[in-house]
Amino acid sequence: MKPFAPLQDTTVELSVTTASANVKLGGQPITGEFQIRLFNAGSQTVYVQIGASSSVLATVNDQPIAAGAVEVLTVNNREQDGGPWYLAALTGASTSTLAITTGHGGLAGYGGSAAAGISTAALEAGIGGPTDGAAAADDSNASLISLFKRYLARFTTFMADTTPVPVESGVYFVSVTPTIDTAIYAAADSLFNSTVITNATRQNDMGAVLQSVTVIDKDKEAAAISLVFFSFNVTTWGAANAAEALTDAESVYILGQVDIAAADYKAHANQSVATKVGLGISLIPASGTRNVYVAAYVTSGTPTYTAATDLLFRFGMLG
Repeated sequence: MKPFAPLQDTTVELSVTTASANVKLGGQPITGEFQIRLFNAGSQTVYVQIGASSSVLATVNDQPIAAGAVEVLTVNNREQDGGPWYLAALTGASTSTLAITTGHGGLAGYGGSAAAGISTAALEAGIGGPTDGAAAADDSNASLISLFKRYLARFTTFMADTTPVPVESGVYFVSVTPTIDTAIYAAADSLFNSTVITNATRQNDMGAVLQSVTVIDKDKEAAAISLVFFSFNVTTWGAANAAEALTDAESVYILGQVDIAAADYKAHANQSVATKVGLGISLIPASGTRNVYVAAYVTSGTPTYTAATDLLFRFGMLG
């Protein structure tokens, strides 16, 4: 937008009262759009209307010009409107003086015979100045310069921060040590009851994929077992060393099963370790949580564990 350029010797003044009065604009072109710059030199708001007749009147519902404000309006000087153009004005109370200059450019609105302009004073306040301090908050009612200074300061602080930011790789592990029994087991017995895998997923109600299961058997029983995963803490599975007895009603919470054979274990000096990989089982946590549940039963054999904490399970997750 080009700055307002006044036409020479076109400024006229209008003494404004509570009764509408008008004045002929100075130096207007015959046709084509032009702008008028209005300066309200008084202490009262004035209301203005533009028309192509000396009978044009202003009301308090017309364009307001605040006391001390400068506005630039566009006049759509169409050939069929004729001319010359007049500006009418009045105040709501007391008196004021309006200086009207014809020219081109400036912060002009468009539409109809005249449109509301933008107050130069208001625009300058909105932009701000070099001495404006940084805004106190991101949503402060502050000038553009104040907000920019705040964002610049925050960006500078951010760039100077050398604190390492943890990056989630997508693969993570969660561990569970269930409570097992130390008496002899039989095939089809519950190895352990429903047990929570705390924070199995990264966020509440967000799924994850079970990629691997590692069993660390500290008693080297190397028993064939089956793990069953649930999206709910089932109550009918059965206590450790009791018969597995999951009901049909609770079977709807099953998410998947992983079978570990006796041959899957590799013997170490003090442990037996079995790992199953490439599982790709989708897990959904219990509603409103990050928790998944797991229970197990003995597939075959008669293991007898020394301690209730002899089994450690490591679950490799992707999510």
